[in-house]
Amino acid sequence: LCPVLTLFIVLYAAMLVGTITFLDAYMPIDNRYLYPVYVATLVLAVCLVARFYGLLANAPVVRACLIVLSLFFSGFYLIQGASWLLFSYHYGAGYSSRSWRESKLIARVHDLDPRVPVFTNAPDAIYLLTGRPAYMLPRKVNTATGKLNEDYPAQLVAIRDQLGKRNGVLVYFQSITWRWYLPSENELRAELGLSVLVREEDGSIYQVEKG
Repeated sequence: LCPVLTLFIVLYAAMLVGTITFLDAYMPIDNRYLYPVYVATLVLAVCLVARFYGLLANAPVVRACLIVLSLFFSGFYLIQGASWLLFSYHYGAGYSSRSWRESKLIARVHDLDPRVPVFTNAPDAIYLLTGRPAYMLPRKVNTATGKLNEDYPAQLVAIRDQLGKRNGVLVYFQSITWRWYLPSENELRAELGLSVLVREEDGSIYQVEKG
């Protein structure tokens, strides 16, 4: 098992480097992508400790230190897991969190006429929480290449056309801060000529200015 895990860690790391270099410039090296390596490293460490533990029959002090260290890490993970479980139970996580489920802006979107097209920086949240489809705002930057989106101006014109002809709305959530590749709220207001239809603490609903 140890050689297999070691090979997996090396190949997975090489895959990450290759993907970022040649396929996806935006791919972040964060917990989400490092979890497989983390789990494999933990299993590898346990295997190595188990292998050498039997060789330490004549070194009781070292064996005792290994036992204490194992108990320490087990207790640490137990405390962290219990803390996360309690927080998730009381507040939820992601789009199921209380702040999203009790969002006044989401409630406003839910009450909109289902025939009205919705453009937003959070179509996934709107669909999960209201069941209605929504369109993602155009990207200023192509996240796969890191280059500017050459079709961005034309896509903005198309959105403005939809907002005007079909009385569509643009819903902007201020809590969506990780989508750096999207235009800001102020940019959209200036470029699309928007006026505020609804304003809540967590965001606003806009429509194209009439006349």
